[in-house]
Amino acid sequence: MRNLRFAGRAGLSFFSYNVGWWVCAFGVNYGYPWLGPASLPLWIGLHLRFSPTPKGELLFFTVLTALGFAVDSALIRAGLFSIPGDGLGLWAPAWLVAMWILLGFTFESLLPWRPKRWAFLLIGMVSGPLTYIWCDAIKIMEYARPLWLSVLVHALLWAALTPLLFRIRDFCLMALQPIVPAAIPISVSIPVQSPELARLGFLESPASATPEEPDRRIDEAPSVER
Repeated sequence: MRNLRFAGRAGLSFFSYNVGWWVCAFGVNYGYPWLGPASLPLWIGLHLRFSPTPKGELLFFTVLTALGFAVDSALIRAGLFSIPGDGLGLWAPAWLVAMWILLGFTFESLLPWRPKRWAFLLIGMVSGPLTYIWCDAIKIMEYARPLWLSVLVHALLWAALTPLLFRIRDFCLMALQPIVPAAIPISVSIPVQSPELARLGFLESPASATPEEPDRRIDEAPSVER
């Protein structure tokens, strides 16, 4: 039963992201690059277990895998960064793609920042390259020098990429959990402060909900941009 509240899911997602990231990073650092990708099913299963939209999230992670591989492979080929000692050469390794999926765990918890456009873009500019900066620091990945220029280019790329990734997540969730207006109890009063927050709730509102007994999960469902 998916009864974990939004705050609990946010905490779980950041825990899974951080632990999973270190497993990937130190696995590569100590000569076990397969360790991070091998542990990924555990983190995905844990995330989906408490997600209110597991099918949509799974589709999003599948798309994120392909997109992460394509983007990082393109950046490696462009010379923005390289993977020391990587036999794949110009292709993104599996442990780096796994980090994209781990980052995807945190998307739901970042939704409250989405209406704040500049703050949202700033989060993307910082959180995206930060993963790679740490990888560069422990010598499992190397930015092209000068370092500041490569990081700046990467940050600008993530500023543009972050809204796109959230749009893709919206599409994946809505593709497998379509909005059914008749299933939404129109008389339920939801205290909101912005149009973005007013979109909360449709993913978890059962058709059987009544005005007398509104579904209390309505404040906990992930927001989807229409």
